[in-house]
Amino acid sequence: MPHRALERIAGTSPTARLAVAAAVVWLTVALGVILLLLQEREATLERAGRNLAALALALESYTSRTFQAVDLTLAGAVDALRLADDLPPHDPEFQAALERRLEFLSPYVRAIYIVDAQGRVLHDTDYPESPALTPVAQSYFQAHRDNPALVSSVAEPLENHPGLGWFVPVTRRLGSNTEFDGITVAAVQPLYFESLFRRMGLGPDDVISLYYRNGVLISRYPQAGPATGDSFAGSPLFDRHLPQSDAGTFVANRAPGPAMLVSYRDVQLQPLVVSVAEEMSSVLAPWRTVAAGAAIALGALLALLALLVDQFRRQQRVRERAQEQRAHAERMEALGHLTSGIAHDFNNLLSVVSSSLEVVSHATANDDARRAATDAAERAVARGAELIRRLSTFARSRPVELTTARLEEAVRGCEDLLRRAAGRHVDLLVDLTPDLPPCRLDETEFEVALVNLVINARDAMAGTGRIAIRTYACEEDDRHVCVSVEDSGHGMSESVQRHAFEPYYTTKGSQGTGLGLAQVYGFMLQIGGDTRIESRAGIGTKVELRFPLAGPADERATA
Repeated sequence: MPHRALERIAGTSPTARLAVAAAVVWLTVALGVILLLLQEREATLERAGRNLAALALALESYTSRTFQAVDLTLAGAVDALRLADDLPPHDPEFQAALERRLEFLSPYVRAIYIVDAQGRVLHDTDYPESPALTPVAQSYFQAHRDNPALVSSVAEPLENHPGLGWFVPVTRRLGSNTEFDGITVAAVQPLYFESLFRRMGLGPDDVISLYYRNGVLISRYPQAGPATGDSFAGSPLFDRHLPQSDAGTFVANRAPGPAMLVSYRDVQLQPLVVSVAEEMSSVLAPWRTVAAGAAIALGALLALLALLVDQFRRQQRVRERAQEQRAHAERMEALGHLTSGIAHDFNNLLSVVSSSLEVVSHATANDDARRAATDAAERAVARGAELIRRLSTFARSRPVELTTARLEEAVRGCEDLLRRAAGRHVDLLVDLTPDLPPCRLDETEFEVALVNLVINARDAMAGTGRIAIRTYACEEDDRHVCVSVEDSGHGMSESVQRHAFEPYYTTKGSQGTGLGLAQVYGFMLQIGGDTRIESRAGIGTKVELRFPLAGPADERATA
């Protein structure tokens, strides 16, 4: 099949082959560009993923150190409490020591509490305006009470302090492994992490989140949409990626929201997860700029190739028309030589006939009969002489006499003759463009040519209709000026147009000689002009004569 396709292409015109070659070139370049763009897209995503992973690593490290600092502060408070025996609740000195420790943890810890084994608050940094707390009902208190091996922990965010908002409980056990004396609690504020994320100078489409290990949101920036305490346990991060790896990068397709490139990390030694996300549209913005430039370049290449093919097609048409004109001229030249020989022999024969008729005309016997024969012979001689004249002109045996003239003046000079040739029942329109450049023509043959064209147009309309004679600058040709004769007759078929300029070819039967258009063609060929026919069956015919412009030397000679 490919071999047959190549054979079909090889058998087509050069323009078609060039168009196929241009299409192949464009498709090859387009395919290469597409492959490069796909590679660049993957590289862009890879670079963005590395950047997000580095940011997630920095956030994981900072978050881990923050909670470690809180735990160390609580451990110091436990040691201080162990050294102080039988402290009354809210002891002023111990209260002051807790407040100093709280200053060390500011601003990410709001308060520190000391809770006994019964769940009563013994000391807190909010005192004397302590909120109504019920630690005994909380899961973090029960976890330490029920598990002697649990020394410290970070619980999921809670909102059980009216007016104080959300907090993340960081706890440490009081007492030994065998005895439970209570816990110390630090209330870490989620808003601190939100303000931290804000100060990092993220892009408008970036999102940073801090989660508890079970998917509960602790803090997020920007805070549009989900709030602290919402669960994301069913999201791809917690449902699919985190169980497989403690760190990674993936693309999250959110419906109806935009797709996001997400990088996450599990915080060391803490039940926490940090994630950094950026919209895919923002990630791929530089790549889309490159892709748009490549698309413009491909479009420009396509337009350039199309222009090249069109220019080649125009040149090919010009070459084909020139070849056709040369071939036609060669055929007409051969026919011209033939008709020249026929004209010479026919002229010799007519000379003999004329001489004989002259002798017969002087005879005296049966004068009436001889006179009738003489008249008929003389009419035949006159018709034959006209035929000889036309054949000689076509055969170029009669030299043309070129002069410099203005086309509109030449038409105006023979307008009366043209109207008589058209007849009374034909509407003849003469439309002359003024100030056309002067051209070269033979005035006598010019008039004969126009008369022939008008008579042909009249006959094509059966003697009634409309004929238009126009002069104008030739379209797409600055070396000639044009005169056209256009009728509203029955028109010509394509086969008739191909033979219209051939001698002896006629569609009028015995009424035509087939030399009218041939004579016009021969005249135009002699002066270096051109003849063109535009015709459609049932609509009409337009014959256009193109006369060469006069050069400066011709104009000076005429002047």
